[in-house]
Amino acid sequence: MNKKKILILGSGGQLGNYLFKNLKKIKKYQIVSSQSLNVRLINIKKDIRKILKIKPNCIINCSGYTNVPMAEKNKKKAIDLNCNKLLYLAKFCKKYKIKIIHFSTDYVFPGKNKLYNISDMTKPINFYGYTKLRGEKLLKKSGCKYLIFRISWLISGHKSSFLMKIKNRITEHKNVNVINDAFSSITSVKLIYTFFKINLDQLVDYKIIGLYHLRNNNIVSYFTVAKFIESLLGRKYKNSVKKIKFRNYKSTVKIPKFSKLNIIKTKRTFIIPGNKWRDDIKFIHENKN
Repeated sequence: MNKKKILILGSGGQLGNYLFKNLKKIKKYQIVSSQSLNVRLINIKKDIRKILKIKPNCIINCSGYTNVPMAEKNKKKAIDLNCNKLLYLAKFCKKYKIKIIHFSTDYVFPGKNKLYNISDMTKPINFYGYTKLRGEKLLKKSGCKYLIFRISWLISGHKSSFLMKIKNRITEHKNVNVINDAFSSITSVKLIYTFFKINLDQLVDYKIIGLYHLRNNNIVSYFTVAKFIESLLGRKYKNSVKKIKFRNYKSTVKIPKFSKLNIIKTKRTFIIPGNKWRDDIKFIHENKN
């Protein structure tokens, strides 16, 4: 019996790389890296033939324009990657009956102090959030079989991750001022991998589609997480992280003050592993993943 093939698009990024390295250990499926095919979402129109050659049953799309501040400046590029190229991929998937699993963001919401349900009204406050929301809508309208997972505060060992940015600022003895009155939920790459590992049969099932939220269990402040990262670096760096208020945080782009995703719907359909955010950060810190 032939194994089902899963292509991980964006396997060079912080999420795609982690998923590929770990999911390829599952012998039941053939996990294919987009890097091995030299396929990129940005070049999807010319690279689509390479995907057709391997005929995947499912594509996990970890690609996208994710630089929130730069999305305000490079609006055309953000729209092209998060919307236009995604739609092209979705139409291809519909034509060849390939399921697509896509990641969206908590930034589709305005950041009120509440637990956001799937059905709640969306209202992005920055251009990145707008492009991701538009991408969701295009994916739904394309007619392909899809799963969309909105995630918040992605944590990994990648240089662009919150974990690595805080670690580097602390060890370089720079000012580390972190907001203590803004709250969100970590979604670690370790949690996402464990979730996929446990639910992979359902995730690739052509009949199971829809929009879901995914995150680690606890809702915490950015300051709390930064202080924990500080503690992992030892006594030498004690008291490096200082509190600041959200209103005093200087940024070139608006960000939600509260980012709380309700995962009740996800729990009804899938098994969500009980990863603890401190354990996941410590694991990623120690393993540089």
